Amino acid sequence: MGYRPHHLARSLARGKTMTIGMIILDLENQFFSQLANSIEKKAKEKDYFVYLSVTDGSLKKEKKCIENLLDRRVDGIILCPVNKGEKFKDYLKDIKIPIVSVANKISDDFSYIGINDRKAMQEGVKYIINRGYDYIYYVSPPLKNDNTNIYAQKERFQGFKEA
Repeated sequence: MGYRPHHLARSLARGKTMTIGMIILDLENQFFSQLANSIEKKAKEKDYFVYLSVTDGSLKKEKKCIENLLDRRVDGIILCPVNKGEKFKDYLKDIKIPIVSVANKISDDFSYIGINDRKAMQEGVKYIINRGYDYIYYVSPPLKNDNTNIYAQKERFQGFKEA
C-alpha cells in the first residue's frame, strides 16, 4: 500500500532516533574508511542509521559537525577527535548523549577505543633492537602541535623513546 513509517513521529514516541553520528578526519585514510564501513554494517544490523561527517582535521569543522549531529538528535556520537583540552571536554560533557572517542583520547571522562600505542611501539622497537640494528629512525607528523589532538602520535613517540 506504499506506507512508510514517519521516523520523526516514531522517534518522539520512543524517545530515541535510532541514529548515530560518526565524525572522522577523512575517508582517504584507510583506517577511517574501514572503521566507518564496520560501524555502518553493525549499525544496520541493529536498525540504526549512521550520519557520517568528515572534519579534514579542522577544529572548527569538528565542532560544526557535532552541532549538526545534535540538531538531528542523534542518540550518540562516535568521534575521532582533533580538538582537545578542558574546554573541549566541558563542551562535550554538556551535550548529555553518549560519546565514544576513537584513536585520539579526549579524557578519562569519555569512553575510548584504541590500542595501547605506547606499548605497541615499545614492542616494535625492541624487536628491531633484538634483531641487531644499530640505527632506528622515527618518522612522524610534527609532534609539537598544541592545537589539535595528537594523542596517538605522542604515545607512539613516547614508546619509541622508552624502548
